[in-house]
Amino acid sequence: MSDLPADVSEQPQTEAHVSIWHHVCSAILIGLFAGAGAMRLNDCDLFNPDSPRYLIYAQGMLNQGEYRAIDVPGQPIYSWRPPGLPLLLTPALMFRPYDVVAAKVMVLLTGALLLLAVHALAVLHGGKWSGPLAVALTGSSPVMLVLSTEILSEVPYALAVLALLYWLGRVAERPEIPNSLRFTAIFVTLLWLPAIRTVGVSLIIAVGLWSLVSRWRVPYLLTAALAGGSIYWRAQHGRASGGDNYAASLFDGLRERGLGAVMTEVWQTMQFYSAALPGLLFPGLTKERPFYALLTLDTLPSVDGLSRWLAVASVALVLVGLCGVWAQRHRTGSLVLLYLPLYLGCLAVWPWRHERFLWPLIPLLWVFVPAGVTSVMQAFRPGTQRFLMPLLALAAVGLCHRQVLSDTSLIATNQRAVADRDAFHAREAPSFYFGDWRRAGTWLREQTPPHARLLTWHAAVGGTAHRFQRRVSF
Repeated sequence: MSDLPADVSEQPQTEAHVSIWHHVCSAILIGLFAGAGAMRLNDCDLFNPDSPRYLIYAQGMLNQGEYRAIDVPGQPIYSWRPPGLPLLLTPALMFRPYDVVAAKVMVLLTGALLLLAVHALAVLHGGKWSGPLAVALTGSSPVMLVLSTEILSEVPYALAVLALLYWLGRVAERPEIPNSLRFTAIFVTLLWLPAIRTVGVSLIIAVGLWSLVSRWRVPYLLTAALAGGSIYWRAQHGRASGGDNYAASLFDGLRERGLGAVMTEVWQTMQFYSAALPGLLFPGLTKERPFYALLTLDTLPSVDGLSRWLAVASVALVLVGLCGVWAQRHRTGSLVLLYLPLYLGCLAVWPWRHERFLWPLIPLLWVFVPAGVTSVMQAFRPGTQRFLMPLLALAAVGLCHRQVLSDTSLIATNQRAVADRDAFHAREAPSFYFGDWRRAGTWLREQTPPHARLLTWHAAVGGTAHRFQRRVSF
């Protein structure tokens, strides 16, 4: 009789054989994604003031050694957004100060690594062609392309989540064999998660709960506790410095509006994300205008009449993914089942709504869909399986093709803008996204004294001008 916990001794210890060609296919897809991302690089910022301030405060960390709001008079300690992404950008800014493209290269690198993590985790749970399939569905998405080529934290956060799940999945295979390197990687990633996005606390709590049910997981309970302590220390440090943070904002809102109003907002928020899910899973097919539509002047027309079918398909995909999670509960599925409601709960109480906040769950879903399909197919006869599998493969190819069309439109518009911005503005009527904020800031730096104060709507202007600023809307 084994002395290992029941959940370990009963779990499968073997996985499907994966040939070198499966890895090669994923490597080619990741290379194509990196090339597409390189062609979409520019010095513009999609989300203001988030992206410019990530860049400005990263430069401040290099110049002053502290996380400070260097574009505000007095340069106070900055505690609103966590410092993980600015810290990630600092290697590029050491050589290219205030360079938006250099910062985007760092984010694009995390996008390529995210696809590598998608492949590794899908192969771990599904085997064979699940890796290339998950990489193709994730990497061809225009949402993935946009978020990987903007200074935003969603892609680095998703990378940290999937990397942590992969390492814990490997540990779950042979928990009796200690691996100090893997343990260190898990510990560092847990510390890094809330530094990238505050919502990372959801995975820390999930790991803590997951660690309580088995003796071999107890060391990871300690790592989760230390990661939680780092969040508390950062919040207290910011408060002592006079700064604010997300948690304080949430509690202040609860006191001001009352529990009833907050619960109403929670319900409305969950409705918003339910409506946004089809657009993330099937970009370019829903009737709603995607958030990245202003990045292209030749947006693909939405396919009318498919909204209800896409909503049904989204629910079906989620259910299939959950089947895959349940089938892999002896590896990391049980942890994912704890993480999902905690993450969604954080989104529900978040005062701000945007579909990109939900997106980090999409790569995770595609990772488990192949395992879910395998599990569901076991309920059908072999003849039915031989009929259904080609149809599912054809649907996956069709979705990838549609997503690539959106990618092509994004890249083509960006290439026209980068080649000659003046001619681009003269010939076409681009959105504010393509405004030359860097040129505006450079002109202001040359034409104004160092003590000048800027009143500007776009934070990038103050950053490139190297002047203190106040964000206003005219």
